[in-house]
Amino acid sequence: MLIGSLVNVFSIHVLISILGLQASNISLALGFFMICLSRIYVFKKKIEIKIAYKDIAVLGILFLGTSYLYLYGTWLTNLIMLIFSLFVLVFMFRKILLNMLQAFIAKK
Repeated sequence: MLIGSLVNVFSIHVLISILGLQASNISLALGFFMICLSRIYVFKKKIEIKIAYKDIAVLGILFLGTSYLYLYGTWLTNLIMLIFSLFVLVFMFRKILLNMLQAFIAKK
């Protein structure tokens, strides 16, 4: 947790002059990402975890692209990126979403 806080504080000081108020959002995301990485490191010592690095990389690139277009794009590019992001997320998590849908239908 300390490393996430340090990354958050450092990145907000670096990015605030460049991005303004949006630097806080990006800094929080970077800090949270570092906390997740440190927890994965600790869990890997205790139990065997299989990590889908490809999915993490795709989500990271999607996050960076979405953040960039949000900051510098128009409302139309934001709308297009939102739709594209939703399609990518549904495609990536289609098995989980189908399982959730089947469980929901089974409860009715």
